[in-house]
Amino acid sequence: MQVGYRKYSRGRLSPQADSGGSAVNATQKYELIRRILKGEKAPKQVSEETNIPISTIYRYLKRYRGGGGDIESLADKPHVNQSHPKWFTRKDKDKVVQYKLQHPHLSARQVAKALAKEEILQTNYHSVADILKERGLTTPFFPTNHAN
Repeated sequence: MQVGYRKYSRGRLSPQADSGGSAVNATQKYELIRRILKGEKAPKQVSEETNIPISTIYRYLKRYRGGGGDIESLADKPHVNQSHPKWFTRKDKDKVVQYKLQHPHLSARQVAKALAKEEILQTNYHSVADILKERGLTTPFFPTNHAN
């Protein structure tokens, strides 16, 4: 299998398989790193042979190993473009509020991180802060009085 790269409109590279120009799927990514995993080739050799940047090869290796050796860990993840609070359903907003009520000591950043870690909701802390603010659950900021 030969994998090449085509340029995006802004000059970035996009992986594509030679057969039809579609993006590289998880199986094709595994075939690229399989020889490295078996010790038959070095990452640099695979990079040079396939004309794929070595950083991409290392990213595939990291995702594969981080996924416990599961080929599905190489599958492309969907982008979360709708992380603005106006895109959240009332149910999602209720999850944020409920989590904050259960953990009142956590900041918006910590709530966002915990929600993602516990796979409850994928969001950023700005969105969490906005949701909490619109529900009147903001944590006041008390500046520390430092002695000179």
